[in-house]
Amino acid sequence: MTSTSWRVLALALVCALVGASGAMGTSSLIVPGRSIGPVLIGEEAAVLYTAHGLPKVTARVRNPVAPTNRNLDRVSVYWPALRIFARFNTDEASSNATRLATASPRYRTALGIGVGSTRAAVRSAYRAAVCVRSQCRLGQPSAGAVVTRFQLARGRVTRVQLVTLP
Repeated sequence: MTSTSWRVLALALVCALVGASGAMGTSSLIVPGRSIGPVLIGEEAAVLYTAHGLPKVTARVRNPVAPTNRNLDRVSVYWPALRIFARFNTDEASSNATRLATASPRYRTALGIGVGSTRAAVRSAYRAAVCVRSQCRLGQPSAGAVVTRFQLARGRVTRVQLVTLP
């Protein structure tokens, strides 16, 4: 068995022992700049996998500096039960979630904004939102900051993203 296989096996064992119920709960609240439901931006992959179970890998992009080291791949994952996507800059268990997204209407901000909300509702609820044709953004676009994007189509929110800017 390779070292990567042992790590995957160990992580699966930890998930099985701890269980997928998780201590983070099953909240449906979007906290701009912080979380979508029970998933926190910046949380380590191992913590999320332990709390919510192993997700489905939806994309894997090789690191051009080390193309043979799969642990350095940028990985996107999806938890079907949560209907939440996450991106990690590496496939290491200690890698932090740098992007979260959902297209599920179950998640809402404390002010009621989520998938299905209108552009006008976003602007009314969040006066600081900067809106253009395709999205409304909360948060200042500076290095290391987390911004919340409400992606729009036909004037309605279709997807909510939390993104840590490079």
